Amino acid sequence: MDQLENIIVSFLGKVEIVQVEKLAGGLINQSFKVTIKDVVTTKTYFLQRINEKIFRDPDLLMRNIEALAQHLADCHYPYAVLRPLRVKGQAYHTDVRGKYWRMFNYIPATRSFEYATQLEQVQAAATAMGVFYQYTEGLKPNSMQKSIPHFHELDYYWEAFWKAVALNPLGRKKSLAALISKVKSQETLIERYRQLSLPQRILHGDPKLSNLLFSKTEMQVVAIIDWDTLMPGTILTDFGDIVRTYANVLGEESSNFVSIQLDIPYFEALVNAFLKTTATILHPEEVKNLYFGALWISLEQCLRFATDYLLGDIYYETIREEQNFVRAQNQLCFYLSLLAKEKEAEDFIKKQFAKYA
Repeated sequence: MDQLENIIVSFLGKVEIVQVEKLAGGLINQSFKVTIKDVVTTKTYFLQRINEKIFRDPDLLMRNIEALAQHLADCHYPYAVLRPLRVKGQAYHTDVRGKYWRMFNYIPATRSFEYATQLEQVQAAATAMGVFYQYTEGLKPNSMQKSIPHFHELDYYWEAFWKAVALNPLGRKKSLAALISKVKSQETLIERYRQLSLPQRILHGDPKLSNLLFSKTEMQVVAIIDWDTLMPGTILTDFGDIVRTYANVLGEESSNFVSIQLDIPYFEALVNAFLKTTATILHPEEVKNLYFGALWISLEQCLRFATDYLLGDIYYETIREEQNFVRAQNQLCFYLSLLAKEKEAEDFIKKQFAKYA
């Protein structure tokens, strides 16, 4: 607690700390809710330690976040925004161990969900993401830089997976034999990926459902959070992650593999809401390949979880030995379900785009 107190003081000065609550969730960073007493009222902040193994350039990371926060404020963006507090002229603090910390305003009376449980939830989330792209449309792609090298480069993750299979440092390859065989049969998808030529725009990078804050009293989005992966790229990856996390109703942690599939009502709800807000800003090539984005990201996430499992769970936080194994199998099952419904899903996207374009 003394260490956390020192970090809090570095941002807020000498204050009376009422409570520091560690927040659950998140596979990368450690987060805390900090409540202080200020004269006669209490104030709450969001404190987070940046995972320096993942985000090696905190200046770049926070520069992207501050730039977007200012842009959205200037554009009168309709959702709440997490704005970083500055300390000694920068948006993060380095503690005595060389660890990076940041603090944001806390957005009260909100909740988040790991996976979707109702259509209204999916519609609100997809609408909010669509509005986000409307308001970032004016940002030049080169105005931000990648905070994670090779992020969403599918062929990079493909090669990393096969290197991990070859190395097999912990002898876990045998338990992944069936997955490895099925993944190998999907090499044509990598070739499709390599042939893509798409417009670049500023992306959220990680628009999974748990990165949206909903009102505690209504099924309405209050804020989109976790901007660590803001960067230039193709909207296919964000759309793909929306499908991956909104239309897999069991979530990525489920080991009920036979029941994991694309939920068509949820998929249609998210497509309708997403295109209603983005149809006028999308390029024809983006629309043509939107569903490919879902295939891309689901296979990519399977590869990333499987690679981490093979290498000893060094990237994603785990609380169980087989957790990344389960996540990888889960994502493969979802990917294969997407593949089986490709024609039906692409026809629906075309129909809804024509409705709103």
